[in-house]
Amino acid sequence: MGVVVEAKHLQLHERVALKFLLPEYAGSGEAAERFLREARAAAKIKSSHVARVVDVGTLDGDLPYMVMEFLDGTDAAVRLERGVLSVEDAVDYVVQACDAIADAHAQGIVHRDLKPANLFVSQHSDGSPMVKVLDFGISKVVGDDKVDSLTRTTATVGSALYMSPEQIKQSRSVDHRTDIYALGVTLYELLAGRQPFIADNFPALCVEIATGAPTPLRELRPDVSPELAQVLERAYERDRERRFQSVAELVVALAPWAPARSHTIIQRLARAGGMQPAAATGMLPHPAGVTAAYDPSTNASFAQSATNAPMTAPRKTTSVWLPVAIGGGLLVVLSAAAIGVMGVVRGSTAAQAPASAEPLESALPAQVEPLASAAPVEFAPSADPAPSAEAPPKAAAPPKPQAVTPKAAPKAEPPAPKPAATPAPAPTPKKYDAYDVR
Repeated sequence: MGVVVEAKHLQLHERVALKFLLPEYAGSGEAAERFLREARAAAKIKSSHVARVVDVGTLDGDLPYMVMEFLDGTDAAVRLERGVLSVEDAVDYVVQACDAIADAHAQGIVHRDLKPANLFVSQHSDGSPMVKVLDFGISKVVGDDKVDSLTRTTATVGSALYMSPEQIKQSRSVDHRTDIYALGVTLYELLAGRQPFIADNFPALCVEIATGAPTPLRELRPDVSPELAQVLERAYERDRERRFQSVAELVVALAPWAPARSHTIIQRLARAGGMQPAAATGMLPHPAGVTAAYDPSTNASFAQSATNAPMTAPRKTTSVWLPVAIGGGLLVVLSAAAIGVMGVVRGSTAAQAPASAEPLESALPAQVEPLASAAPVEFAPSADPAPSAEAPPKAAAPPKPQAVTPKAAPKAEPPAPKPAATPAPAPTPKKYDAYDVR
């Protein structure tokens, strides 16, 4: 229901992304409310792993838009077209997404549509990947009756291949654990190139998710350790009571396979969740082709019951050169390098399926094995403990002093003081009237 284009602020000379509600949805009060919900949710979440929304407004009286930070890169679904990711990169992507989702959950926001296409990957200045979570358009705000009313009691919203059994049955009643399920499925796909459950149509997919056994991950990726496969199996458990109960639990369980660059996020989320942060040695890069051993003592309650319980530039589209007069800050739209066309009412792509199916039982105790894939289906209705330092040897008895007057040692020159860092200049304050609609 929306399209994102690149634009430039003519006064600040800064690139931004403009997202517009498509004209065909402009007259829909529900679509406009969902659009505004997305902007509010993204603005409320302060994690650096969520695309910042800096302004919202209405163009020509009835066409809503939002102004977001410009991201240069591509989403993880496009990245998968070049092949599956290494274990470390896949875990790193999901750990970064967990940072955003932990913040969202703390604000009472459930995303409900996590998948590779909604993980945008750009780069830090050092070239390492920077993941940002996109599209809070169908998010749920816990306790907000007005927002909940947008989702009918029997409606199913989301992307089918990544949806938990409870979300398929009734999207309105889900809690934060449905996002944990989707993160598990997403990590599986980043490693295997496909999702755990696939079927020819939506009703058949519902049955697979509720009763079927996913393809074991190690059949598709033999280099993945059995312990990591177990962590994923617990993340997408059918019974939400047997899943990880927070994203903090999930990242601590993933710590042994995470690269060193993920260390800060894992430590922070572990502390916020009241857990002992994993040892840093479990997050150092592993030798090529070798998967780190998983020590259940890192967090025994998370892993032991698992069996049961370089970025490319965005793809270009037709340039539109559309000047958008938004007050004195006139924005020039450079191109419809559409970062995405998103829909609230999502049509089925891979499954071309009916709008709904009979409610399904969701909590079967069958042992879960990993997944399978097709085009995304969318629809409407310890660590090994750090080695202990060896005890220092006993100091030998000091020798008896000699009857010789020692020469005074020359005084060492004190090190030259380091020059004080020059503070960065304060950023130019934004003129919020730059986007006012005249």
